[in-house]
Amino acid sequence: MKDGGNNIMSKIFNSKDVKEVLEKKFPNNIFRIRTTPIVMVIYTDLIKSIPNELQNANWRVTVAGSKANEDIYKSNLYQKMFKQNMEMEDEIMKILRKHDIKESIRTDPITGETLLGGNFYINIRPLEDYKWVSKKK
Repeated sequence: MKDGGNNIMSKIFNSKDVKEVLEKKFPNNIFRIRTTPIVMVIYTDLIKSIPNELQNANWRVTVAGSKANEDIYKSNLYQKMFKQNMEMEDEIMKILRKHDIKESIRTDPITGETLLGGNFYINIRPLEDYKWVSKKK
């Protein structure tokens, strides 16, 4: 189905099917998936939650210019964890794309501006975030 010209609108993906695809590749890991027509959020233990303490230390080093050894150490840990998370997210997205599960973002063909409506996003989050979401009712 065309959506005004240049992009094909995403179908609504069944979270059970997506979970099966991911569990085949990562059989020893946990996946919790929430899907709406607009967004699919994948919560997994493959993505690690980065403590605020490390994020703050990274800000102090990269933005405020801190030279404190503790800040530098924590900033390096933050950057290592961030890189590992991004690599795992890329791996997960690659697997999803192989099964034709991908984001669909409509853009204006002239300006490149993201258009409202008809977009489908995929977010990959740490499993700890799901525990917070699932408790909220």
